[in-house]
Amino acid sequence: NVRVVCRLRPMSERERRIGTVPAATASTERKEVVVARKTAGGRQSKMTFKFDEVLSSFSTQEDAFAATLQPLVGQVLAG
Repeated sequence: NVRVVCRLRPMSERERRIGTVPAATASTERKEVVVARKTAGGRQSKMTFKFDEVLSSFSTQEDAFAATLQPLVGQVLAG
């Protein structure tokens, strides 16, 4: 089985300092990421993407391991 996991990175210190608005938001419950972008006409367009697992920008390395490698390691060790 192939699982697709998306992890949003936290904003950098520079991005926070200049007041950058995140282009994507994550919903861990709905397992989706919404990307907002401005169109040529100045309007905002939103696209939603579904994944097997979504990790927000607040997720830890432990969260990433638990969602990705831990199940795989268990399957390998079980044979």
